Amino acid sequence: MATKRSALLVIDIQQGAFTGRVPHHVEGVVDRIKQLAGRVRAADGVVVYVQHDGPHGDPLHPSQPGGRLLPGLESHEYGLFVRKTSCGAFLDTELDAALRSACPERLIVTGYIATWADFLSPVGPAASGRRTEIAV
Repeated sequence: MATKRSALLVIDIQQGAFTGRVPHHVEGVVDRIKQLAGRVRAADGVVVYVQHDGPHGDPLHPSQPGGRLLPGLESHEYGLFVRKTSCGAFLDTELDAALRSACPERLIVTGYIATWADFLSPVGPAASGRRTEIAV
């Protein structure tokens, strides 16, 4: 039986998203994401980091420290990066094209500020026909 290819979407796990409101066990969250990413890669899957870009002067602007991934996730030789400027990971981004190129049958979604709007929109993964799972 062939293994079904998976794509892991890591949404908004950036330093600026955690400023002033660090959740409990953030190190454990980072460790679990790293472990999950390793399993997805080992099964010939793809990991896609979706990062929010705030406007110039915003803590989430790409030029600011807050725009960087959390420590422990910052150096990845393997992975795709998609930038977004709105709350929706699929809205006006290259995410759908990246997923079509990777051809996953299953999406695993994790993140700090991922919203249901990302998944239920007409261009989101729920509309794509792919099996979609949320990992927390």
